[in-house]
Amino acid sequence: MNLFYYIGKSSFERRVNPPHSHDYWELVYYFKGRGTSTAGGTAIPFSRGVLIAYPPGMEHEEESDGVYESAWISLRRDSRPKVLSFCRDEVHRPIERLVGVLHKEFHLKRPSWSMLCNGIIDLLFLYLSETRAAPDGGNYVERMKDMLIENIHEPSFTLKSALRTFDRSPRYLLKLFKEAAGVSPMQYLIDLRVKAAENLLATGMMSVREAAHELGFRDPYYFSRLFAKKTGVPPSRVQALRKR
Repeated sequence: MNLFYYIGKSSFERRVNPPHSHDYWELVYYFKGRGTSTAGGTAIPFSRGVLIAYPPGMEHEEESDGVYESAWISLRRDSRPKVLSFCRDEVHRPIERLVGVLHKEFHLKRPSWSMLCNGIIDLLFLYLSETRAAPDGGNYVERMKDMLIENIHEPSFTLKSALRTFDRSPRYLLKLFKEAAGVSPMQYLIDLRVKAAENLLATGMMSVREAAHELGFRDPYYFSRLFAKKTGVPPSRVQALRKR
């Protein structure tokens, strides 16, 4: 169980927050702006989507490059290992949404607010622990995977355009992804689409043509050949098995 002290939001012009510490956990999520936070000898660049958890007693400081907005959460959490952790939000911003709900429920104080807020905090620490355990470069790989999952249904998606949104070269990102995932990003996306199509066809909810369209394939015949190559059976066979 977590004991909440306060959950607030702040907006500052360029700011230098000098070294300080607390006897409680402090989580900070950045909605806007850029800068650097330093804690425990670790410099953490921040921008939109970065979540940092400072453990009790750890001195930390913060300097922004300009205007920035953040949410901060102060709480007791005795069961948590007291280590610095941080992560970057995924493409569809689940952490940002969770922080928004957390802030709202804390201030509304509806009958179930404590249960809701405790559940959200547990989720935030889960995101932090999973990302902290990732190897060097793992954050880029996870962000690319998030991007690919977001575009499972998008036929106009192009990897070339998508990789321009990262702060690393496409060549570096492609190499990093292949080393971590064992396949190229586009092959990973194709595998996602084929698996999703297999699930859709197995439910009997869609025809082969409809499933192809739903999963971003403009040509159902190409989809059928690709599906058979990946799974060993044609998509029509999956449908036939479902109807038995």
